[in-house]
Amino acid sequence: MTDNWILEDANRLLNNIFIFDHPWDMEACSIPRKFNENIEWNSPFNDDEEWTFMLSRFRFCETLTQAYLITNNDKYIIKAKELLFDFINNTNIDNNPELYRSIDASLRVMHILKSIPHLILTIEEKKKIDKFLENQLFYLSNCDNPFLRVSNWGSITDSGALSLVIYFKNSLAIDKKFFKQIENRLINNLEQSIYDDGYHFEMSPMYH
Repeated sequence: MTDNWILEDANRLLNNIFIFDHPWDMEACSIPRKFNENIEWNSPFNDDEEWTFMLSRFRFCETLTQAYLITNNDKYIIKAKELLFDFINNTNIDNNPELYRSIDASLRVMHILKSIPHLILTIEEKKKIDKFLENQLFYLSNCDNPFLRVSNWGSITDSGALSLVIYFKNSLAIDKKFFKQIENRLINNLEQSIYDDGYHFEMSPMYH
């Protein structure tokens, strides 16, 4: 993405305007949606629940971080923190992880992990984020079924879980078996879902 695109999107986000027009957005939507005060995290847009899933994936957190790195302007990091804690505080996802699908949870944590090193966090804020991510890890680690073993959902789910295991390796009591379990799941998915000719069984180039 160009710097201009990143900054244009980030400046919209400062005003709570969301557009999903990144080339890799799986459920793209070029129609802007503005929230005046509170972000309605569970509210579909134009009766499309996929829009809600896109919102929960948190690509905007990464975009705001990129804007900060481009401009060195703290306003982008402040907004990223605001949205992150608003989501944590108002979705109650720790107690209801089933509200969000494994593919969305995995994409969300991977975007958040890219932003964390640049957020200016207090000790208590870091603890709160880590608790949230820990719960997401245990949710993702328990997502395993025949569909996930051959679907892009499985490879994305396991990638997010593995990213979290690596993130917590020095601060969370995760034994080697836990790491190996998720690693083996990801390898097994790739072996089953990608054919010898390079095609993914779901036949979408995006899944490569």
